[in-house]
Amino acid sequence: MTRKLKITPVLIFINILVILVIISFYMVRMYKYYKLENTSSDENTKVTLYDEILKHQSLVDQTKGLVYEEKNNIYRYIGNIDDNYIKYNGILFRIVEIDNFNNIKIVSENNVTLMYNSNSIFDKSFVNKWLNKTEKKYSGVFENNLYDTSSLENTASCSDIIDDLTKITCSSVDTNNKISLLSLYDYSASGGKQSYLNNKETYYLSTTSSKNVGYYVAASGDIGLNDNKALGVRPVLTLNGSLELLEGKGTKDNPYIIEKHDVKNIKDAYIGSYIKIKNDNYRIINIENDKIKVIKDGVITDENNKGVLKAFSSKSNVYAVDKKSLGYYLNNNYYNTLNKNLIVKSDFYVGSYLSTNLDYTSMYSKKINTYVALPSLSDMFINDVENIFLLNPSYENNQTIYTINNTKNIYKDLITNTHNIRPVFYIKKDNDIVSGTGTKIDPYVISEVQNEK
Repeated sequence: MTRKLKITPVLIFINILVILVIISFYMVRMYKYYKLENTSSDENTKVTLYDEILKHQSLVDQTKGLVYEEKNNIYRYIGNIDDNYIKYNGILFRIVEIDNFNNIKIVSENNVTLMYNSNSIFDKSFVNKWLNKTEKKYSGVFENNLYDTSSLENTASCSDIIDDLTKITCSSVDTNNKISLLSLYDYSASGGKQSYLNNKETYYLSTTSSKNVGYYVAASGDIGLNDNKALGVRPVLTLNGSLELLEGKGTKDNPYIIEKHDVKNIKDAYIGSYIKIKNDNYRIINIENDKIKVIKDGVITDENNKGVLKAFSSKSNVYAVDKKSLGYYLNNNYYNTLNKNLIVKSDFYVGSYLSTNLDYTSMYSKKINTYVALPSLSDMFINDVENIFLLNPSYENNQTIYTINNTKNIYKDLITNTHNIRPVFYIKKDNDIVSGTGTKIDPYVISEVQNEK
């Protein structure tokens, strides 16, 4: 005799309740998606960057994309994603997070320079001095080159001392600086090695150990402790969340744009913009009161388009323009191929670092006044070309010079060895732009160059 299975009213009620909870959960999510994607707008309705970013929140997969962290009340991009690009002051950045004030933290997509740092907390570091403008002489190289900083808020950066990489915390926050670096917590919380922050470059983090040794991200994506190597700098800034989104979809080819201004004269161009002089492209790496410093986009080549290899000198690692030196070649052979009316004779700094002081301001202790020189450590955009000489003499002896090697890292080499040549010079600041948009494929052409043709 078979026994009949009875389903009690209580069990039926529980099943119905579970079904209703599940339906409610997905109805709420569906409604949220609908609101995000179908918010009415017209030509006169301003869309803020904050509102646009939130449309792309990851509501189902909490391991990738823009994820809401309820504990900290912030939104953070996690994983290897490709929809968080933004262009600011002419530099491509990635959006890292949105804080509880709706402000938006961003980090440069690539290193903007290579330099030494001090083993100390970020506030007292050489990198901080290079990033932020203060009363200190030669400070704020990066900030001074931004066209407009009115939309920036101070950046909140985790300041916990970390000794155990399995216990990365963020219980203390430093908000003293407008511009900072990624912290170890930022890197870890975004997915670390498996995230968009692993850009295959080596760069500093703001976090230090209890021994005052700073952490960095290696090109492999792994974390290390720095032992006085010159590494890359990826500035971190915080944008006001109320900024209007002008255009863009957040992709690399079509990043978010939040600022525009007319660029009719080269003095109004962004740092990093490209200029065409004769048949070559140059990139703006420093903007001063009456002149602009540019660097060749590539190296000097011969008639077969192969890099011209030369030794630095046969005598000394201090840049000079005497015969049998690279300086002589640049200020004679190469200078004679340029539009001389455009170039401004200027000071280039050739002071040596000390083994006890690797501060970038050490180079200002000595200078040479000439037309053409080489890039220096801490100049912007110096690490996008490999196997080149730098202007900085090594402190060990007068027979070694700093270079960028074939892995785009700093390396000290003999002055008699040969490398590619990447010239740097200053041009007049007040020159009208006659064509171009300042990109690599469509560089600015300025009136001084146009008139020479």
